[in-house]
Amino acid sequence: MTGSQLAERYAVIGAGFDAADADVVCCQVVFTYWHLRLLVRRMRTFRQVSYWCAPTGPAGGLVTFSRRPVSSTRYRRFGRPPWTPGVPLGSRVQARLKGALVTRLARPELCVINTHPVANHDGDWSTENRYFPLHRAQFAVLGEFTAATGLATRSRARARLRSGPNIFRRTRPRIASISS
Repeated sequence: MTGSQLAERYAVIGAGFDAADADVVCCQVVFTYWHLRLLVRRMRTFRQVSYWCAPTGPAGGLVTFSRRPVSSTRYRRFGRPPWTPGVPLGSRVQARLKGALVTRLARPELCVINTHPVANHDGDWSTENRYFPLHRAQFAVLGEFTAATGLATRSRARARLRSGPNIFRRTRPRIASISS
């Protein structure tokens, strides 16, 4: 959360997205309001900033920046993860703090789901991996949340799920995400 040249890194990240052609940027690991201010200062063309308030910073470290109008924002914590053999205690503790931020854009009608599941330190994404039960439980909560909020059935809204450091540029609006 603090480190050498953190403010400079956030300035470069924010300025890079501000100069880019993405319409929506999903950020993860924005744990404090100080981190959020560092990004907001450099992302001036992103007038819509979507996050859920927690005591020290955005809930789950999730923030969605948009150049398009935002009509609503919701957040859901994944909750207590199932007991999983072989998963380090630190990962289990972190899993309790993870969640999903859902930002509904007004035009076009689109839901952007920004989530940050517990880290898979093994790099193995098979069903045999020790983190698989945690991820399955987290995405099951996400499925229940989207169904309960009507995201799965409401009108003709499309949804885009962003998780992990990736940039999505082949559809409109352009969506980018980063895990800093």
